[in-house]
Amino acid sequence: MQYLYADISVSVIRTKCALGISVKEGKFNSKTQTVKDAGGVETNILINTFKSEILALIRGLQQKGELSRANLANGINELRLKLTDPDFSIDNGQRIVIYAKRFIENSVGVRKPATLKQLNNTLVKLENSEKFKRVKLTFDKIDLSFYNSLVAYCVSELNLSTNSVGNIIKNFKTIVHSAFEEGLHENLIYRSRYFKKPSEESEAIYLNETELQRMKMTILPNRHLDNVRDLFLLACYTGVRSQDYDKLNNDSLINNGTMLKVRTEKTDEEVIIPLHR
Repeated sequence: MQYLYADISVSVIRTKCALGISVKEGKFNSKTQTVKDAGGVETNILINTFKSEILALIRGLQQKGELSRANLANGINELRLKLTDPDFSIDNGQRIVIYAKRFIENSVGVRKPATLKQLNNTLVKLENSEKFKRVKLTFDKIDLSFYNSLVAYCVSELNLSTNSVGNIIKNFKTIVHSAFEEGLHENLIYRSRYFKKPSEESEAIYLNETELQRMKMTILPNRHLDNVRDLFLLACYTGVRSQDYDKLNNDSLINNGTMLKVRTEKTDEEVIIPLHR
């Protein structure tokens, strides 16, 4: 990544201050002072905003007779916080990530643990997107351009699958709808048919009985691999997820050992599984 700085020389004063903006290496044109790639529109707007604000800062200090290297550096640092730090904002009441945190906190004990985990995952992606784009996401800024930008960020920067992106969009819409129901905004673009959850058919990959038996009979070089193989076979024959292994014990066997009982982490529900014979 390439980090951008304000290199300022005015009167006999010169200072160099970080702007809190990072771009992909080689994408910044120092002559035009713009980002060259197609996704740099928002960054270029931010750069131009910095220019205007810094010029206004210098004029203000000159008029007050307070132009100094220290005052200039302090002023630019305040601008950096104002323009690039998502938490440095007076509009926190309209910040989606702030509302999402409260929504998740209020959902504890109401929604299933697996749902809370997905909501938290979506919150992290939104926070990272804000930092990456240097934009504070508020309810009034939600539009189809934002939707396309969020999907592109998840795919291009995070390398998420289509279905993973779909879950993020679904959870995002849940959060935004809850805020609408609370009267915090009137932006209904999230209901648009174009603001949809991306999805694709998953490829089902499986082992047949002959392959499972071959795996079962394979002699492995150590006990660790034996245990890994046995746990894998347990999952194949019962469908028990790896996060539920530590819940299994002798009491999990019921009905004369023909069934397995377990409360799953994903749904927090008790399931009865007929054992394969």
